[in-house]
Amino acid sequence: MDILRTIHLNGETLESVDTYSYFLDCVGICLNFSSHSLFISVDEDDIPIISSEKPKGFEGAKNRVTEGYWLKAYNKPILFCWTLIGDHGYLDGLQIEFAGDVNDESITLQIIAMPASLSIREVVAMKK
Repeated sequence: MDILRTIHLNGETLESVDTYSYFLDCVGICLNFSSHSLFISVDEDDIPIISSEKPKGFEGAKNRVTEGYWLKAYNKPILFCWTLIGDHGYLDGLQIEFAGDVNDESITLQIIAMPASLSIREVVAMKK
């Protein structure tokens, strides 16, 4: 998690996202920031691995994300980041909010560890 802190404190912006797929499942993701890359994958116990180095076994078809909710996060720094802990006390994922500051339009995404894959979800604010 130190790499996330470094990226946040340096104000690095998200430049691109690469997903790694095996068959139809997303098995890994690489968030490419201004000066660092953040790799997220799932271990054999379905716990997310967060690293600044490409993990061993990070294989599969690599695809650069060019559409969808990730595009809303491009060129924005991390405003907030939360760890998501499951009912058994284990790390289950991350929630990251991208925006320049609290007054900017933001995009919040969850990266959740599933059995042998990742699920990525956009968090939508409730209407008042």
